[in-house]
Amino acid sequence: MDTIGTPPPTADPGKLTAQEAKRVDAWISQYALCKAEIAAQIGYYKMHVRNFQLLLGAIVGAAAFVAAHPDAQPTSQNRLLWALGVVGIPIVATYLALDVIGPFYIVNLTAERMVTIEWSLNTLLGPRVYVTERYCSPVFYRGPYPLPGLTNPDAFLWAFGALLYITLSAAPLIWLCGRLGALADVAGMFTVFIIGLLVIASCLLIMVHCTFNVFTARTAVRPFMSAIADSTTSESDPLRSLLGVSRRGHG
Repeated sequence: MDTIGTPPPTADPGKLTAQEAKRVDAWISQYALCKAEIAAQIGYYKMHVRNFQLLLGAIVGAAAFVAAHPDAQPTSQNRLLWALGVVGIPIVATYLALDVIGPFYIVNLTAERMVTIEWSLNTLLGPRVYVTERYCSPVFYRGPYPLPGLTNPDAFLWAFGALLYITLSAAPLIWLCGRLGALADVAGMFTVFIIGLLVIASCLLIMVHCTFNVFTARTAVRPFMSAIADSTTSESDPLRSLLGVSRRGHG
C-alpha cells in the first residue's frame, strides 16, 4: 500500500474494461456502506455518552439525598453497604466508558477498509479521486492542532472525558474515607481505601490498555486489510497464511 502523499499507479479512466467498470461499481457500493456504518457508530457513541450523564445525575441525586437525610450517612454499622456502593461506581463507570470506546473500535476498522477501497478506486480512476481516509483523516486527527489554524476538538473531548471518569471513580471513595475518618473508624477507613484504590487502579489499567489499542488499531490492522485487498484464491494467497488457513480451508 502507498504512504500518504504517494499516489498509486493509475490506468486511463477513459479506457476501463467492462470488468473494471463492474469492480468500480462494487467498490463504490462498499464505500457507501462503510460510510453509513461509520455514521451509525458515531450515533451509537453519542447515545452511549448520555449514560455517563445518567450516572453523574444519579451520584448528584444520591449526594443531595444523603445531605438532606443525616441518618443515611455512613456509620460504623452501614459502612459495608456504603463501601460496596462506592467501590461499584468505578466498575460501572469503566463499563460505560468501554461502551463508548466500542464504536470507535468499529469506526477505525471500517475506516481502514475504506482506505483499501480508496486505493483500488484511485488505481483505476485517478491518483487523488478518493482521499478522505487515506490522505485526510491521518492528518486531521493526528493531534489537537493538526494544521496551522485548525483545532481538533476531539483531543480536548477525550481529555475532559478522562477527567470526568477519574472524578466519578475517585471522588465518592475520598468522601467516604473522610466520613469514616471523622467517625474515628480508622480500621474501616483504611480497609475501604485499600480496596477502593485497588479497584480504581484495575479499572484505570483496563481503560488505558483498551483506549491505547483503539487509537492504534488502524496501524495494527493495516497489514491485514492490505492482505485482503491484494488476496487471490490461490494457495499462495497471503491472506491464507495470515489467518492460518490450511489447504483444506480449516484452521
